Amino acid sequence: MPVHAAGFKAWLYSADSLSENELVAAREHLFAIISEDAKTRARAGRPPFPPEGDTALAGLFALGHELGLPGAGLVAAALDAGVAARPLAPIATPGFTLHFDSLYTLTADANGWMIRFPHYFMIGTATRQRMANGSESSIAVLSTLFAKHATADALGASQATVLIVSAPTPAAELAAFWLAQVGLQPTETTSVPTPSALGAYRGLDAATGMVRELVVFAPAGRTVLFLYIGREGTHEANRPHFLNLLETLRVRPTA
Repeated sequence: MPVHAAGFKAWLYSADSLSENELVAAREHLFAIISEDAKTRARAGRPPFPPEGDTALAGLFALGHELGLPGAGLVAAALDAGVAARPLAPIATPGFTLHFDSLYTLTADANGWMIRFPHYFMIGTATRQRMANGSESSIAVLSTLFAKHATADALGASQATVLIVSAPTPAAELAAFWLAQVGLQPTETTSVPTPSALGAYRGLDAATGMVRELVVFAPAGRTVLFLYIGREGTHEANRPHFLNLLETLRVRPTA
């Protein structure tokens, strides 16, 4: 795919239709362009999100909305008054409320927690799901900035992934389930990255080069897990953003 925004748009609009795999690739490619814009602004000492607006960046997020990315239309409207004057129909995020000022605010309505994160995090999904044990979980998937892989035999760059899961399930039970899902051992503990966390786990899958990190929070009446996964290099480069995300977690007290 073309590496510049204009060429990418032309390529996208020339396609008669996109398969599901092509749609996923197009979304990721779009955020590779958005990632580079955010990093260019940071290198120049400018705010990553332009307070004065930016019609070109707004156009990229409007395109993200067309590609089905939750929240992209909100960012486009914040960047361009022309988009704000013709509001885009929101993309469904069942069980969640999503707002945007200069940051996203994502609230899990039933579970009473919220997080804040920047526009260059791609929202893959935010929904409610019924688990095998019959309880309902709030699940959100975010992707970080693109960053280069660390090892010489792993050329290229990728996003890291953040999975947030909340359920009215004991912390030990929910953590054990997700540790098994990602191949982390209960013994692979590490220091908690924030004082409000109950526990944390971290390990490297040598076969895939994926670093996996699980952070567990146990507010009253529920558990909130943050699972952070990325290739070596990508994981480390984006970890400060992940830690910032953890610090934004707020939980509504139970009655």
